[in-house]
Amino acid sequence: MKKIILCCLLLTVRLLQAQPGFIKVFDSLAMDKSEYRDVLVDEDTVVYYSSSYDENHTIGMRFVKMDTFGNILANVIYADSINKLKTLRWRNKIIKTSDGGYMIAGGTTPINKLYLLKVHHDLSLDFLKFYDNPVGVDFSGNSSLLEVDDGYMMAGEQVADDFEKDIFVIKTNKIGEQLWRQTYHWSNTDDGVFEIKSFGNNSFVLGATQAEQSNGNQGTWNKSVLFSIDSIGELNWLKKSSAAPNRGPIIDFELLSDSSWIVISGTWELNPPSNVTYWTRPMVLRMDKDFNVLWERIYPILKPYQFFTDLERTPDGNFLASGWMNIDSGPSTNASIKGMHFKFNASGDTIWTRSDSVYPDSLSGYDGTRVTGTAMLSSGSIISVGYAERNWLLPNPGTYGFVMKMSPDGCIDTLNCHPVADYEPFVQADELLVYPNPAQDYVTFAGAIKGDVVITDLLGREVKRLRMNGLSPSEWSVGDVARGLYVWRLVDDGVVLDVGKVLVE
Repeated sequence: MKKIILCCLLLTVRLLQAQPGFIKVFDSLAMDKSEYRDVLVDEDTVVYYSSSYDENHTIGMRFVKMDTFGNILANVIYADSINKLKTLRWRNKIIKTSDGGYMIAGGTTPINKLYLLKVHHDLSLDFLKFYDNPVGVDFSGNSSLLEVDDGYMMAGEQVADDFEKDIFVIKTNKIGEQLWRQTYHWSNTDDGVFEIKSFGNNSFVLGATQAEQSNGNQGTWNKSVLFSIDSIGELNWLKKSSAAPNRGPIIDFELLSDSSWIVISGTWELNPPSNVTYWTRPMVLRMDKDFNVLWERIYPILKPYQFFTDLERTPDGNFLASGWMNIDSGPSTNASIKGMHFKFNASGDTIWTRSDSVYPDSLSGYDGTRVTGTAMLSSGSIISVGYAERNWLLPNPGTYGFVMKMSPDGCIDTLNCHPVADYEPFVQADELLVYPNPAQDYVTFAGAIKGDVVITDLLGREVKRLRMNGLSPSEWSVGDVARGLYVWRLVDDGVVLDVGKVLVE
């Protein structure tokens, strides 16, 4: 009897600790078609914002408060009939201010202006301020916000008259009045910024990118950049990566106690078949104080527009990167895009990964689920927001916002928790990734590595040879081989670099 009581108590404790996770999608009747942009946690109340339409069908910004079970507590839309509010691409942060309010930044259309929008704790409007564009062409890129002692700093990108992108930082006072504006430009094509953070007195660090070459009308992201400014926008220091053609921007970063940096970034690579358009591979890396790369974890599949959008430090001392990936290694550019979460430690070791779909489409494979912002609850649970582009072939096509909650272990169902993916989707730049294993239809060999993959049966007879070019994955179709165990060897210039086995079922 005592054992039964003890088991019931243990189960009750587990149930109380395992507050259920969820993925909730808000359709056009509930929230109007919108793109959820970023989220924060305020004393275990979830606050996020999105683009949306008001009752006059004017595009504006929606603020929403939600409890940790996914119930909406309050929501309000702010719109301007003349300066229509929009966000600036996909890196759009929301911050909590010291007076308990919330603030976002963005751009307007059809007249290109910048704006700051601040609401009180109850989501009532504090102020909406507009800032003219002095260069007269467009605001572009991303927006990042930071509260300082006497006001706010806002970082972003602008397109100048010569159509090159420059970085700007605007400083305002507490009521949004502009105090100064500085621009930064180091390359002959494009410079971009993604994040601004405060580090100590009179020091602000920005994650950025620099392009020194161009291909058609596209700048080539070939240097990662960190730079620091003081309280009046003067440059303190500037650090750049080496001029590597595949190196992408610093999107978000965390400074560790040994003065090293954890960074989310990515590649910006020419699509091998055409060598005209650019494809990407997200990555996380650690750099020392002198900008030397200590380790690098990279997503091996090269596809269009894959990004990490957020980096969070978890309560257990690890890190969580979120964004979206194209998990299909086939040639289609319209393959399955899934929201991705990747938890790892300071040494670059994977703790868990998961990918999620909201509206999978079996007809075309197109999904379009993107995670755009992530925040941590005090319990260690994870809240993410984003949007899903439902395929036009399905009923009710369009763009729908979603909110998802998962446990610290990366699980929606906390009582049946198996968060680690079937394969390891992030590898060291010089590692070879082989999946799925066991395999039924095909085996993918992927990684930023060059050489020949030689596949033999157990008698040593070669059955397939694949060439790795260091960019795109290679596939082995196993439909015409016998079921059983096969050996693969990675060979370069006659030297065996790696050996493994794969089971064909």
